[in-house]
Amino acid sequence: MAELLPLSHDEVHLWYVLTDDLTDAALLEQFQASLCDDERQRWRRFSFEEGKRRYLVSHGFLRAVLSRYADVPPSGWGFVRSAFGRPEVRLPPNVAAGRSLCFNLTHTRGLAACATAWDREVGVDAEDWQRQGRDIGDGLIRRCLSPAELECFRTLAPDVRQGGFFDYWTLKEAYLKARGLGLSLPVEEITFRWPSGVPHEGDVAVSFGPGIDDVPHTWQFARHVPTDRHKVAVAMRRLGGLDLVVVVREFPAEAAP
Repeated sequence: MAELLPLSHDEVHLWYVLTDDLTDAALLEQFQASLCDDERQRWRRFSFEEGKRRYLVSHGFLRAVLSRYADVPPSGWGFVRSAFGRPEVRLPPNVAAGRSLCFNLTHTRGLAACATAWDREVGVDAEDWQRQGRDIGDGLIRRCLSPAELECFRTLAPDVRQGGFFDYWTLKEAYLKARGLGLSLPVEEITFRWPSGVPHEGDVAVSFGPGIDDVPHTWQFARHVPTDRHKVAVAMRRLGGLDLVVVVREFPAEAAP
């Protein structure tokens, strides 16, 4: 196993892997060997090779990443699901001394990403926003964006609107995944703004409507653009109001087992 990585209380680590570029046969075999029986059965049931490969890489990648923070082999991780279906890990007391290693996984065509932190809610979403067939319609825009977001969105030039929409989409998905409540929350009551005054550039601020029941200043958001076709957003709960440092790491260059 690789040497354990330090992950301080004020950090969130964002890992990503370009799944189409991962061709190391030995590493793919290690991924397959690390899957649990249920994951292996799901992997084998895929009828399309692209989906099958994406599943293997994303889940093997997740297990390898988690093993950078605790003395547990990739094959040794066990997962439980919350009431809303979010996977979580439970570390034995002798490994983490009562702490919770929190994570969230996302994958899209060509990329998988994972956010990790100790003892805080964290969520991540990635989208291949240039994928063929991803044209967005007015109905989807109205369902997803708040009135304030819709007003900002309409100031964008037509040729950048699709990318702008996925800025909102990934941020909202990351927040919902961090909360672990899925689409039970009204997404139109989540409003993201860009304090810089330039739509979709710079830092991000959030406000909530009454249906969200959350405190905006306890959340921090970050975005990453690993390729010209992928957008990644991370949502993380602040503890004590302190700003967090987001460390971006690419797999496998920094995580070879």
